Amino acid sequence: MAKLADALDLGSSGETHESSSLSDRTLIILLIIKYSTHFQLQSELFVEKNFTFNDSGINTLELILTQEEIQPVYDEAYQEAQKSIDLKGFRKGKVPMAMIKKMYGKAIESEANIEVVNKYFPLVMDEAKIKLIDSPALKDIQPVENGIKFLLEFQTVPNFEINNYQEFEIQEPVYVAKEDDVEKELDSIAYELAEKEDATSIDSYNYHVYYALEDPNQEPHQHDEKDEHGHHEHNHKHNDMFLGNTQINTNLRDAFLNHSVGESFIFSEKDKEYKIIIENVQKINLPEINDEFAKKASEEKFDNLSDYRQDLEMKIQDYWDNKSRQEMENQIVDHLIINNPQIVPPEKVVEVALENLVKNAKVQYKISEKDTQFDIYLNESYKSHAINLAKWNIIKDKLIEKEKLELEDYDYDDWLEKNKQHFQQYGLTDHQIREYINTNENVQAEILQKKLIDYLMGFATTNEISFDEFYAQRREASSGPKPLVDVEEYYPTTTDIDFDEDDAIIEDSATDTEEKE
Repeated sequence: MAKLADALDLGSSGETHESSSLSDRTLIILLIIKYSTHFQLQSELFVEKNFTFNDSGINTLELILTQEEIQPVYDEAYQEAQKSIDLKGFRKGKVPMAMIKKMYGKAIESEANIEVVNKYFPLVMDEAKIKLIDSPALKDIQPVENGIKFLLEFQTVPNFEINNYQEFEIQEPVYVAKEDDVEKELDSIAYELAEKEDATSIDSYNYHVYYALEDPNQEPHQHDEKDEHGHHEHNHKHNDMFLGNTQINTNLRDAFLNHSVGESFIFSEKDKEYKIIIENVQKINLPEINDEFAKKASEEKFDNLSDYRQDLEMKIQDYWDNKSRQEMENQIVDHLIINNPQIVPPEKVVEVALENLVKNAKVQYKISEKDTQFDIYLNESYKSHAINLAKWNIIKDKLIEKEKLELEDYDYDDWLEKNKQHFQQYGLTDHQIREYINTNENVQAEILQKKLIDYLMGFATTNEISFDEFYAQRREASSGPKPLVDVEEYYPTTTDIDFDEDDAIIEDSATDTEEKE
């Protein structure tokens, strides 16, 4: 139970908090749905609830509880208070209950009313399957015959219609895997399997070089210089590369030949000059790409290079097909965001999305969650993206509800089949993986979002285009080189508020019941 000092500050005016704005809000509400119902909770007691839902998303709940339902909470509150009350003439904890009720009854019961609401409100929301996007507020408490009526305000997603989701066009970027792609993949795998040894000089392309890049016009770099915080100051960048990588500029690779560790040289390109300092060198002893190589690289799955090449080609094609699918999904999300400007996500939904983006960014850039020095920059950088994510999350939930999409066994089976290999490396059985899915809201949200995207894909007219042309067009578009939302980067678990036992839902916003009596 909360401390007595934290009980509601009960006023004497009898006015409900924020009631002055009610008439203005009513003017902009186009639709009001109101109903009253009773339902039975686990306690076998009946609770009366009266909801008023508004298009604005600012809704109210009249929660009427009988004295029989409230009394156990009151009794517990009195018992807890009795333990700490120290009154002259009585030992601590031994003050008679009748005296406690007479002297402190109003304050104890006022505070207990908060506990009553915190107990029943989550049950009511769960029973009605209502998703909240912010914590509720207790607006009023009124006595009724044999009980108390609590008036609460809670926020849900505003009511709206979604436009242009059943007829639209998207581009389908297409790429066909080539023999050259397989060769590049084989070279990359050969590098990973190569034996590496430290070296001092470079006489071929079979070296990995670590170097510093400086502006030749700046003062020479001193490694022992420290800034005021004791950090090493840099006026150059540290880089590394494998000289055998044919995708790197040939002139740059040639410039390293016949040089040694510690040497420097000037490299010129496009009217710019760079000073390159060789810091470290490793010789790469590449294995021969043959049947033995295929056997080792595939971990005994293939015993000849021909079959291994064919497998690599299929995997490369799968990569591009999956990338094409992802880009098509991103276009669908962008289309819905751009063509529904009337949807403005509530600030709380944006706040949750932004928190997730910043948290993910800190993980990506290896910044401690407790390190807040970059928070302002990260919040500003990700704010517009958070708005789009919040908007997509609202649209997604609305479409899932409108089209009555639900998860079925085959949805789980499809996800399980695609992710089985990942989980099997941890020794999990199909049954254990299914249990994991059933208890993980993130995974369920991901599967349901995929089902929605598949559904929307059926309405799209697709036009094939090469990946090169697709990315060129997107760079020229006003939306920039990246999609508004990448559907794979963020799966909000839910917009519900979690009600923990230690969390107080209600703050000081109600008026005094006793003053109204």
